[in-house]
Amino acid sequence: MVMKDSQMEPDRNDLKRFGLVTGCLIAGLFGLLFPWLLETAFPYWPWLLAAVLVLWALISPLTLKTIYISWLRFGSFMNRITTPLLLGVVFYLIITPMGLMMRLRGRDMMQLKPDPGKLSYRRQSQYRSRETLERPF
Repeated sequence: MVMKDSQMEPDRNDLKRFGLVTGCLIAGLFGLLFPWLLETAFPYWPWLLAAVLVLWALISPLTLKTIYISWLRFGSFMNRITTPLLLGVVFYLIITPMGLMMRLRGRDMMQLKPDPGKLSYRRQSQYRSRETLERPF
């Protein structure tokens, strides 16, 4: 989905929230989590960048508009790439092998195998009493 410019029109609270959340995420990910996982020294640059973003968001959030809109456009672009890629990976690595295994075992979940002895493939629905329809849950 392509975002229209009218959908990307943030107000003051949106921009403030964007600056605060982005600053906290940068500090948390690049200042704490990644150095801890990679067992490296804790860098100072994520904290500096996070402090600048948080202060910027608190002092003058309306000036974050160009960064906010650029970030949304980047996210929309990445969405066009990653969504089909992830869906393809899930389909070919999970769904397809499951279907092949079921086919090898002779399972016909959708009952698609033709049966020449049948006159009709129609299945009768089960009769339900009136009580089951009055309170279905």
